[in-house]
Amino acid sequence: MARYQYSSLDTEADEIRLIKLMPGLPGQKITFKIFHTSVIRGPIAKPKTGPRMEVEELEKTVTKEWIVKETLEGRYLFLHLKEPKNSWDHPDPGVHPSLYCLPKNEEVVSTQQEYDALSYVWGSTNEKIEVQIQTESDRSCTLMIGANLADALEHLRYPDKARTIWIDAICINQDDIQERNSQVPQMRSIYSLAKSVIVWLGPDADGSGHALHTLVYFAAQVEFSIDETYGDAPKAQEKTWWDPRVPLPWNKETWASITALFQRPYFRRVWVLQEVMLAPNAIVQCGYDTAPWTSVRKAMLVLVEKPALEPELFEFLNRYRSGILAEVARNVPRILLWARSRQCTDPRDRVYGLLGLMCPSIPKLIGPNYDEPLCHTYRKMALAHIQITQRLSILRCCELDNNANRNWPSWVPDWTVAQNSLFGFRKGHSR
Repeated sequence: MARYQYSSLDTEADEIRLIKLMPGLPGQKITFKIFHTSVIRGPIAKPKTGPRMEVEELEKTVTKEWIVKETLEGRYLFLHLKEPKNSWDHPDPGVHPSLYCLPKNEEVVSTQQEYDALSYVWGSTNEKIEVQIQTESDRSCTLMIGANLADALEHLRYPDKARTIWIDAICINQDDIQERNSQVPQMRSIYSLAKSVIVWLGPDADGSGHALHTLVYFAAQVEFSIDETYGDAPKAQEKTWWDPRVPLPWNKETWASITALFQRPYFRRVWVLQEVMLAPNAIVQCGYDTAPWTSVRKAMLVLVEKPALEPELFEFLNRYRSGILAEVARNVPRILLWARSRQCTDPRDRVYGLLGLMCPSIPKLIGPNYDEPLCHTYRKMALAHIQITQRLSILRCCELDNNANRNWPSWVPDWTVAQNSLFGFRKGHSR
């Protein structure tokens, strides 16, 4: 059977490839079709204009026993300072919900085809699995894919209907550097326009299903605001679980399953951050068990404050939290700092893998190019940030000794070198 041959994308039409994963049962050969569609550029979703108040304005409408906080999902939470009666509703029933409820989005700008996007780890390149592709002319071709991707497709396909998915390793011709260069700027649109982003952690193992269930239940008991305030969720059954001083009633097996879950290779990748942060709806999947990414993220941000965590779990959560805080994700030097301790196949991806989180004017100045020397990529990143912000804060990313070893300009940061804090800001996270 012939090997699959890619046909060129129409870059003028902002084309991307999608796969239509054919139905199948466990153990059956993986089969799919590959087709082209266009990405529609522009706003992803516009909140309907309405009278919703800002937090500062809303706080003027409550008594001194209440404060108002905004959650990571954008909802307003009314926190009572003396009693456990936090609420999504205004304490004064006379205040109309339109003044504080999160407005619904207008119709989302979409592609010509509804699809899910996959966020996963490529894994070892040594182990390959052959899959079958049905071409438009009804001929069958083969394609070699990684074992972890094959596992993902095995679990993601439906038994009775096709499923449309975007997957980087298949939908981008990895042997065509020019195509890779042109597709990287599309990542923001690809993940933002997806119906959902599936975060594939791998097959079920080490109590992963129990870990996901535990994290979802914990997240339902707590709330976390964008200014890092903790509190009970309005319908919490387990009051005060948010409090760092309150121990959680979990046994060793539960803690071990959570630690094992976060030790999976997925959480060491650079690219995954923008993939989940851009997603309108992200689902974490391990085997056939699933959990909302919003629940997993909230659990991570609250759990890290518990003083009784095992050192390896605390170290992971403490390092990872800076990437999943919305405010940090908008801070370019800090998000690049986060990426230093993450893994990627190509060191240029410590920049390219985060472009989707930056203001659009920065990626336009960089222009991904996998042919250019690493120093040129990092130099363009530094210059773009200086030009757009008119500030030199990016220079805090520099490590002078390391740059001397690299034999490149001292003002160009080397984002391949691990760094715990930005130059000039050495205060650590204390417990």
